[in-house]
Amino acid sequence: DVEHCSFIAPAIHREGDITVAVSTSGKSPALAARLRRRIANMIGGAEARFCALLGELRPDLAARVPDARTRTSLWYRIVDSDAIEFVRRGDMEGARGRIDELIDEVRAQESRLKPRLGTARERALQLPLQRQCRAASSLADSEPGVVYLVGAGPGDPGLITARGLEILRSADVLVYDRLVAPSLVAEAPPGAECVFVGKRPHGGKGDRAQDEINALLVDRARRGLTVVRLKGGDPFVFGRGAEECEALHAAGVPFHVVPGVTSAVAVPAAAGIPVTHRRLASAFAVVTGHECDGVSNLDWESLARVPTLVVLMGLSALPEITARLLAHSADPDTPAAVIASGTLPAQRTVVATLATLADRIAEEGLEPPATVVIGEVVRVRELLSAEAVGLTHPAPRLVSQA
Repeated sequence: DVEHCSFIAPAIHREGDITVAVSTSGKSPALAARLRRRIANMIGGAEARFCALLGELRPDLAARVPDARTRTSLWYRIVDSDAIEFVRRGDMEGARGRIDELIDEVRAQESRLKPRLGTARERALQLPLQRQCRAASSLADSEPGVVYLVGAGPGDPGLITARGLEILRSADVLVYDRLVAPSLVAEAPPGAECVFVGKRPHGGKGDRAQDEINALLVDRARRGLTVVRLKGGDPFVFGRGAEECEALHAAGVPFHVVPGVTSAVAVPAAAGIPVTHRRLASAFAVVTGHECDGVSNLDWESLARVPTLVVLMGLSALPEITARLLAHSADPDTPAAVIASGTLPAQRTVVATLATLADRIAEEGLEPPATVVIGEVVRVRELLSAEAVGLTHPAPRLVSQA
């Protein structure tokens, strides 16, 4: 009874020296309890041991890095680094070694920049007081940033990896595509710069050329910022992640790749279709629909014989895809399916045959994003009840079946 209470007891989670209190100001104790449980899943023994290690290292780090601004920046680099992964594996010495590497990197950079920074500080002292803060902050720009290429998963925001979400929540800059869920964008820190770069199937307002995106990543990292490049699915599965890594490498910008759950496997699974099956398919191939429209370098004769063929971004080229496969002796009665908005509440699935699929999709009016699956594994869907199908929610029943 909020009106008659003189105090509110928060839901508290403790792990070692870490304490997190959750309060809803009495509005919903049940919600506070559930949030505490989620926090408990995020903050466990590894985080407590990492915290204890950081506390132990504070005096040594303060002595080795006396400049307060540099030291503060370094602490964030340590916390955002992979040092905690050593702790999770029980390798405390490995964690210490990784932190030592980060400290040595910063000290080396400080030594190289000292003459130039000293001159900058002297100039800053001559500025009016209100400009000194801006001058001091510009010194931090010399510290190198880092770019993380993170896979956001197939659509459902709950399917991002734990590591990917952790990195996302530490971003200074978030660069994201159209297929990234808004709720994932909201996971970026409140002060983060969020840049939408589009990547619609046929371009559109807000879309940026790949060269522009590469330049954006390099520019923000050179300002000393932690940049998260968030991509649908996995960065290295038709996501141009390799191109962006090449650009970052050429510019001398540090980067890390955090793999994601690719829609090539997850979306069929969400529709009750396994891409492999011991009796039906011992192999599968994944192609992009962008390679199927017009001139193609794909070996269609081989693709027509693959037990399971998955096509990403192939909805607009579906008539061309089915025609090429049929022209290379694929069985016209081969089961086939298209799953639109896979893993999302709006998921729709159309099942037909290879010969009839393009017409059925046109009749049903499915829209991108969509995943095409061709092969005998599509029949497995018929064996699963609607309640058993789906990674995160019951998949809708068939829109149509021919």
